[in-house]
Amino acid sequence: MSERYEIQEKIGQGGIGAVYRAFDTQLKRSVAIKRMLPSDDDSGETDSVAMMLKEATTLSALQHPNIITVYDVGIDDDGAFVVMELLKGETLDQVIQRGVLTLRDFCEVVTQSMEALIAAEAAGVLHRDLKPTNVMVNWLPSKKFQVKILDFSLAKFSRKPEPQTIDQGDAIFGSIYFMAPEQFERGNLDKRTDLYSMGCLYYFCLAGQYPFQGDSAAQVMASHLQGTVTPIQQIRADLPPVICQWVMWLINRYPNDRPQDAREAFENFQQLLASLDIRGGAPHVVGTPTGLSKTSRRLIVPPPKRTTAVNPLPRDPTQPTEGSPVEGEEHSAETSTTRIAKRPRSQGVSFLMVMLGVLALIAIGLGVVVAMRKAAAIEAVARLEALASEHASTGRPEGSPRDVGTLIGFFDSPDAPEAKILLTDLSGNGVEEAILAALETEEKASVKASLIKIALQREIPGLEEILVRLTSREEDPVVIKEAMEGLRQIGGFETFGMAHNLVKTS
Repeated sequence: MSERYEIQEKIGQGGIGAVYRAFDTQLKRSVAIKRMLPSDDDSGETDSVAMMLKEATTLSALQHPNIITVYDVGIDDDGAFVVMELLKGETLDQVIQRGVLTLRDFCEVVTQSMEALIAAEAAGVLHRDLKPTNVMVNWLPSKKFQVKILDFSLAKFSRKPEPQTIDQGDAIFGSIYFMAPEQFERGNLDKRTDLYSMGCLYYFCLAGQYPFQGDSAAQVMASHLQGTVTPIQQIRADLPPVICQWVMWLINRYPNDRPQDAREAFENFQQLLASLDIRGGAPHVVGTPTGLSKTSRRLIVPPPKRTTAVNPLPRDPTQPTEGSPVEGEEHSAETSTTRIAKRPRSQGVSFLMVMLGVLALIAIGLGVVVAMRKAAAIEAVARLEALASEHASTGRPEGSPRDVGTLIGFFDSPDAPEAKILLTDLSGNGVEEAILAALETEEKASVKASLIKIALQREIPGLEEILVRLTSREEDPVVIKEAMEGLRQIGGFETFGMAHNLVKTS
């Protein structure tokens, strides 16, 4: 390191680097210097140096008041180093140790951190490791606080979804309590990945606990992948429901169910704040936002935006309405509007009352249908969760033929992978017979193809006969292909050849 910087003390250390307090003798100011920890592996050390220089390059492109500023970067005999501003404050997890945030402080943290995330997204940068220890609360002379996002060592420039990076030991980078499900799955990462991590961070700020918990790393991972989380409203009943719902929106299991980027999330948050009065005392609603369903395991719609209902202006009784006669104007007896206008008042009122009654009955009927569908959907989700929980503990959940239909109902939903695994391992009387029955009656080709694969994995007796029938009467090429492949697996070349001839002659 050049003679310009005088190292004073170590102030922190992470997995791959250490941070020191230093003094810039040229500009006469205190700075923070980050150095890579020595490594026994030369290739690993080279990678670490490249990662640090990459972080410095990333941060130099992000000039924002809520992102830590890089002053200098270099390499000396001891390796690479990055010179950054020295922050005098606490990390967010240290703040939360003293107590959860008030609504007013939380709104300020959201505003500043979202502004930083919007700036990072604009530069095409994904942080990929957002967590309370990477957010610093810096106290200003005005006694206000400033939020700064730190540690972009895992950041990646990306304008489109990119796969999760893994290290040399095949381990996933990131902090397990704040990682998005797609990071565990090593899927494509994009802006919504950082929003999930930020949502977990906000949950932690308000609840004082991690949203996704477990006694082991595997259990925490399972909580993320299964969307198992306690709604924050149940923990902080003092908060406005719409604020709680906004946080839950960010931590949806699937990226498509989250805001598409930080700008959308923050604009929605600002609209919600406009409907609340938090200037003093307990917050109360100024507008009339409506809450989301508390029974939903995963909130798949954004929180409500503030709306203003537009009521029709009262009609002037001195002005004629459409279809009513105007004094001094002649109307043809053949005109339907004139005939209606001349109908006796008693008949008109009776007709109107009958029509209103009919409409009321229709509305009630539709309401009953909608309520029944909602109840069925809630029951199905609850059953899916129960089977998933039993599967996690025993590996063979006990079910019934009715459960077969319930799980098949999720095949066209985001929960399809989980439902297919459960159906493959489901045990119980009549389960296999129900799967074969569904295979013959199912109309959707994609679902039928999935059922063939599941039945093959389960090695259900009687499947061969059904596959032969499918090859002769089925029109969808995907189903035919799956059926033929199934026959090849379970029936050998003789049965496969028989089915092949049936397809040729049909």
